[in-house]
Amino acid sequence: MRRALAAAAGGIVDFYAERERAPQKEEPVASVAPKGSETDKVDSIFDPVLPGGFKAAAVEPDLKNPDQNLANVIRTFLVEADEAVAAATPNGGADRTWVGRRDRGIFTPAIELALERVERGEADPQTVGEVELAIERALDAGLNPGGGGLFQVAAAPKILDALDQATGQKKARKNPFGAYAGLRISKKTYDKARARRFLQSYARWVPYLLAWDGVLRVVAAEARLRKRFKPGFVFDDSVVGLASKTERGELVIYLNPDRFAEVVKAHKERPVAIAAFLHGVAVHELTHADGRMGTGHDEDYIVAREDLGHATAHLLPALAALVGRLLELPTPPDSDAARAERLAAKADKLEAQLKEQRSKTTAASREARALKDQLAIYTTPGTRVCWSTVREWLSAWASLDARPPSAARHMALAAHLEALPDELVARASPTDLDELDALLRSVQPVRGRRQNHPTTRLLDAIDRARHGGQRRGLDPERLLQLAANVLRASPPEGLNATDIDGFLRRNRAALIRQISLAFAGANP
Repeated sequence: MRRALAAAAGGIVDFYAERERAPQKEEPVASVAPKGSETDKVDSIFDPVLPGGFKAAAVEPDLKNPDQNLANVIRTFLVEADEAVAAATPNGGADRTWVGRRDRGIFTPAIELALERVERGEADPQTVGEVELAIERALDAGLNPGGGGLFQVAAAPKILDALDQATGQKKARKNPFGAYAGLRISKKTYDKARARRFLQSYARWVPYLLAWDGVLRVVAAEARLRKRFKPGFVFDDSVVGLASKTERGELVIYLNPDRFAEVVKAHKERPVAIAAFLHGVAVHELTHADGRMGTGHDEDYIVAREDLGHATAHLLPALAALVGRLLELPTPPDSDAARAERLAAKADKLEAQLKEQRSKTTAASREARALKDQLAIYTTPGTRVCWSTVREWLSAWASLDARPPSAARHMALAAHLEALPDELVARASPTDLDELDALLRSVQPVRGRRQNHPTTRLLDAIDRARHGGQRRGLDPERLLQLAANVLRASPPEGLNATDIDGFLRRNRAALIRQISLAFAGANP
């Protein structure tokens, strides 16, 4: 799904890059101004548009990765969903302070504190309920203007599974698509047996529903149509598409899945043709949805439909990439995607060759890098904080920690912790080591969650710096090898070289540990 979204976004950006070369004069879509009116660059050239909720849809946790911070994945999903709602506010009027986040109810300050409790392993049922409610609000916001639609909903199962795994509280989950997609079956113009077969195999139609929803969202966002709607399927042989409102007043834009499947079957190797079909139906129904429900196809409707089609025709290549990825259509051998795959394979080969060359680096180059590291000025990723010693790193931590609570502060502290290298710890003074040790223990996760956490690595580095500094130039491996060579040259009485090699092989780890402790000043 991430690849599909990236492909669609890339196509739209390419169009705007080409469009900037054209003369900066055009008649605004559906404008009532006299023909030939001048328009400035701001009015005629828009920024590339994809629904902001697509960013939240691209957040997908790797539940099999034990090192992944699952609470941070949930946090990112909620932040992106909240930003999508804020960005959809007309004229940039959204409040992005904590007050605005509180009012939107998705990534509120209370939810931020709840996620911190989840991250520390202190989540209770009330905390889990608060986070679940925020996720539900994020999913519902996907239907709003700028939302990711079913793409955002499709991320829900893994986000909720991440919450279950992070808290250890497994819950039964309902099908997320039920409340966010429509289904309409005509009793007069559709065969009941065909409808029953569809309901029995609904899962295989989900990619088609995602493709239809994605086309609707991209076209609506590009045309700046500010309508909340749900996608749906209509089983009626007399229509291809339909825009209708439910009894609750919810707008649903339907597509006949049989006609969709026929187009896919006929143009399996021509995704642009499939995108053109979906684009045509989407333009037709979105024009109805934009204040023209039940007015028929009068002249005003036809003009608006043609304007919308003209304003969004450049999306066809991007929509073709989106549909091709979702429906897993075959790729022609001479297509851009095939060339991209060949280039990716070539890049992998070059990367492997580069790794092989790096493995042959000489001792002189390693020493040069070590000297360079000693003179380096480090920067915390995602911030402007710079430091070159542990003392400066501690001061930077204090400045970051003093910031108001937010997701940005949390991520900055995590990046600052990850950025501290072991080499810098090894050169720190005893006073700085003590202060760093106390800080790391205060932010260390609970037992069972410390594996591969940066605090574990840094505490080990502190221990090495404290106890291994007296004999820094002595290598236990080399000392053991020298002793073995002496014993082989003149074995003790009753032993031979084979006996010595067998003893070393069986007890090598214990011998190296004893040598390390001896030269660290500890009792062996």
